[in-house]
Amino acid sequence: MLLSRAVDYAGLFPPASLALGPALRAFAAYARGPEAWMLGRFVLPAGRLDEAAEFLPLFDKKHPLAVSVLGAKTDDAATFLDAVRGAAAGAERWRAEHGERAQADQLEIALPPNAEGATISEAAGAAQNAGLRPFFEAAPDDAGRVMPLLAAAEGTGFKLRTGGTTAAAFPSLEAVASVLELSATHGVPIKFTAGLHHPVRHHSEAVGTKMHGFLNVLGAAVFAHELRWPAGRLCDVLNDEQTECFCGDDRRFTWHSHGLPVERVEAQRKLVASFGSCSFDEPRDDLRAMGWL
Repeated sequence: MLLSRAVDYAGLFPPASLALGPALRAFAAYARGPEAWMLGRFVLPAGRLDEAAEFLPLFDKKHPLAVSVLGAKTDDAATFLDAVRGAAAGAERWRAEHGERAQADQLEIALPPNAEGATISEAAGAAQNAGLRPFFEAAPDDAGRVMPLLAAAEGTGFKLRTGGTTAAAFPSLEAVASVLELSATHGVPIKFTAGLHHPVRHHSEAVGTKMHGFLNVLGAAVFAHELRWPAGRLCDVLNDEQTECFCGDDRRFTWHSHGLPVERVEAQRKLVASFGSCSFDEPRDDLRAMGWL
């Protein structure tokens, strides 16, 4: 369904900003809890893979530490490629040393300014050769240039930042809708990060702006890929603040009168990957209040 393995746990990052030990203990508990089906990967900086090995006794073959490796932010193509190669080598070494309790199959890293197609292709190849599915982050207003380059590097995804700790970090409805339309048009996988703590769009007093909802964003992305809805119509989904207009179960996902059977949602979830959240509790609590859990 829409939320299967959808939440990549980013407890190390703001506003949660947990230390590594507490974050990994929380992830291990979530992996054994009743909502484990919602849990995706643990977002872990590449430079902290060795540090995380200390906590691998918390995990086992049935409940592995599944990691999305986060590469360092860089300013130019050469250091970007070095960062990708370093993250890829670290992930391969980490898996080889720690066996089935340690998994690493995804890479997230921001593109340097004005990254060219050759750079993206080389980086994608380095990640994929190491068994990592790469998601490259770029600003929404650069998506029109970047998306065709990602499409040319087969199996490479776009990472969209959907919020942060300040109002300025939240992209507009129109910007998000445009990226979703481009993702669908070019057949590029997409994942999301930051600001998606709650299911449905709402105003946050703490941040001082409206925050995107993860049901809005994931639902709009699935509609974009399955139904080829244009950006204007996707804005309607993204802008909806009525929780009762979103319905989902093991048979169907519905927004207002528009619905998709679970098999079509699952098919498109191969392209609509997941969203990073520093909290796993807030999404679960809100979904429980909505009657989804």
